[in-house]
Amino acid sequence: MAKKVQFGIKDLTVWPLTETMTSSGLSISYGTAVSIPGTTKIQLDPAGSEPSPFYADDTTYYVPTGKSQGYTGSFDNALIPDAIKTAYMNYIKDANGNLVELENSETKYFALAFAKETDDARDMRFVFYKCCFSNRLSVSGDTTTDTTTPETQNASLKIVPTAQKYTLGGESRSVVSAVTGDETSTASYEAWFTTVQEPS
Repeated sequence: MAKKVQFGIKDLTVWPLTETMTSSGLSISYGTAVSIPGTTKIQLDPAGSEPSPFYADDTTYYVPTGKSQGYTGSFDNALIPDAIKTAYMNYIKDANGNLVELENSETKYFALAFAKETDDARDMRFVFYKCCFSNRLSVSGDTTTDTTTPETQNASLKIVPTAQKYTLGGESRSVVSAVTGDETSTASYEAWFTTVQEPS
């Protein structure tokens, strides 16, 4: 049965990404999956501007093919885990166990996956292949009243096309993301949060 609706956000997972130049070109590999519990919201919007149509003969004469420039966005989380801060967000743990924010550091890339529930037995599963955090975490606080509502942390994301290319539709192409469909194989679906499901 085809899905009709989607809702929710769960199972946010990341894998560290390593890019290596070999004699046959650039290759990428992904490390061990790390889950990020406590996600309350995710928002990813297409980056860049829409292609402008060309007008002639008093009509829309030509519309250029759009090119994906990835996404920008963010996710809200109950509390970003220390392991994520030190692996991807320019923090380092000192001898006292404190997390020290560095002035600058190399951009750390990762793959990102999550799921959204649907109206059938299979949820929708998404993966974005090359992501990085693009902001420092804000610090804020509200006074406690007679009801306690947990605060969240907001982490901004930038997602770009992969430098490595995959052969798809007979052409060599960079990719941005993938999502499960009605015909996704059982093997791919069940392994979604274990290994990065790269295009094949």
